[in-house]
Amino acid sequence: MMVAPGPQSSTVDIDPLSIEGELPLQWRESTNAAVRSGLSRGAVEARTRCTVAPCPDPPAAFVVTGSLSIVDRDWAVRLEVRRPGESEIVASTEGFCELCGVEEAIEEIEARAAVLVPRIEQLSASDPVLIFRSTPPGVELSVDSERRGLTPLEVPTEAGTHLVEAKKPGYFPQSFEVQAIDGVQQEISLQLVPLPAEPPPNGRGLRLAGVASLGGSVVALAAGTPLLVLHGRSYEKTCNADDTGRCQFDYDTQTGGIVGTAIGGVLAVTGAVILTVGIRRGRDAQAVAVSPGGVSIRF
Repeated sequence: MMVAPGPQSSTVDIDPLSIEGELPLQWRESTNAAVRSGLSRGAVEARTRCTVAPCPDPPAAFVVTGSLSIVDRDWAVRLEVRRPGESEIVASTEGFCELCGVEEAIEEIEARAAVLVPRIEQLSASDPVLIFRSTPPGVELSVDSERRGLTPLEVPTEAGTHLVEAKKPGYFPQSFEVQAIDGVQQEISLQLVPLPAEPPPNGRGLRLAGVASLGGSVVALAAGTPLLVLHGRSYEKTCNADDTGRCQFDYDTQTGGIVGTAIGGVLAVTGAVILTVGIRRGRDAQAVAVSPGGVSIRF
């Protein structure tokens, strides 16, 4: 199970737009107000940047700058987001309004600012956390070959792919990969299969099939659930939203995530049943591991 916390409030300082072209003073103020209004649609506290010391508030988490070009009735706006004191652009958007009046252009400016909100919220998200629970409890876990402790266990980590190894005396060990995502707490439930004390000499094929099915369930669930969380998130700094507000560079992974988690659940149930029957018929296995290359078992 993955739990994505609600958006965290972020402060944003806004510089007045750099305007190229003729625009009366009152409308210039309206363009800057439109940027503030668009950014305030989400969990963002937008404020005018303080330029005269002493400033009443500490610097914001982000700074928004922008430019507005006006040629006859054609308008072009570009907004950029940076961290204070840094030159790297962490998010940007641009829009155009052809043959537009001033009010139409201001609506486009506000819409462009609103497009930046999801990206700012994503940049403000906390580091990922992997939460491990197991049956039985007390399973020793290693993440990226570093021992982290016994379950139940919470492991703060960095975004990306991590190799998890789980072992407990008297049980088949497991190893698998998980995808950690910024701002997401991922709960991973492990079901370790006990080693039989005195198994009969038959059933090797069933045990192999059962272990493979269980291993496949871990891999399918570990792959499918991140896809569900990634759906709708941006993979590029620039949004380029369409008329519906959907970013051009958003992930579209919902179908793959649903299929992966569904397959994982079926494989888990099937594998447990097959492995139980196989253990009753076969002899002991020494180790089982689930890895990106497949499932390995040693008897």
